[in-house]
Amino acid sequence: MLTGAGRRVLRRAAPVHLRGIQEHFARHLDDDEVRALAGILGKVNAAARADGAQRQCPGAVLEAVPEEPPVPEEPPAADVLPV
Repeated sequence: MLTGAGRRVLRRAAPVHLRGIQEHFARHLDDDEVRALAGILGKVNAAARADGAQRQCPGAVLEAVPEEPPVPEEPPAADVLPV
C-alpha cells in the first residue's frame, strides 16, 4: 500500500521513468513485437495473480488514486547540506 508521500514521489518519478522505457526499450520494437510482448507479459501477470500476487503496476496506482494537492517541503535542517 502506498502512502500519500509515496504516491507523490511516484507521480514525480513517472515521467522520467516512462521516457527511459521509451528511449531504451520500446522504440526498438515494431508493432508485432509489442503485441507479442504484451501477450507474453499478460500470461506472466495472470499466472502471478493466480498464485496470489496482488501488486499493481505504477500506472495503475497513479490512475486509481486522485491527485493530492502538493505538500510544501520542509526546509532542510541547518546541519544538513542540500544535494
